[in-house]
Amino acid sequence: MLFPRDVLARRLKGVVHSRVPDINRLAGFLESGRLGLLEGSLSGRLVERCGELTLITGRGELESDWIASFRGEPLSLGLSRHPFLSIDFGLWDYHTAGERKLLLKQTTLAISELRNFLWDGNLRLVRAPPEVRRLAGELKFAGGFDPPEEAVLLDPHAEEELRRFDPARSYVLGGIVDKSNRLRTRELGYSERRAIRLDGRIGDVPNRLNLLVRMMGMNLQGMPLKEAILKCRQGL
Repeated sequence: MLFPRDVLARRLKGVVHSRVPDINRLAGFLESGRLGLLEGSLSGRLVERCGELTLITGRGELESDWIASFRGEPLSLGLSRHPFLSIDFGLWDYHTAGERKLLLKQTTLAISELRNFLWDGNLRLVRAPPEVRRLAGELKFAGGFDPPEEAVLLDPHAEEELRRFDPARSYVLGGIVDKSNRLRTRELGYSERRAIRLDGRIGDVPNRLNLLVRMMGMNLQGMPLKEAILKCRQGL
């Protein structure tokens, strides 16, 4: 599959000066209308190259052909909205105040992690309470809030195991932070469920939203799911 950075590199050649930290985020912000492009020269230091596209920032010896700015001309890239990923907050009311605070933090990290690989259009915040919608506004989240028509619920207690993420499918993460082990993802009501396991065990798989998003991104980029799980376990 083509990732946002690849699509942008096919559409735009030259040097872009931006405060955005990587080409993938820049592509997503251009697609969502958060940024546009101006022709212009600013000096900066190298951040990243992809094909014939170079991203620079700050001050340095490289000169730009383009400047990414909220005042710039819009550039529609036609980025794919597949794979669809949803975070379902249907069990929000069953969380304690402390768990809700942690869940909001994980949601913030998950959106940031998603932007490393995909873009906001690949994510939906389903059954989002006012607190989550307010957070989405603060993060300038450009994804959706509608439930997916068909999706695979990632449930650690499912009988069938997920072997890899399919870019043509939709997946749902349960918006759950459960310190007392009283909540169950299956209560969200999806008929198709899959468990992510490491050598047959669920307890060794990180369950934080941002790490699950990272696993998905790594796997979609070609890394075997087992290797992605092991990398996400580092530092826990």
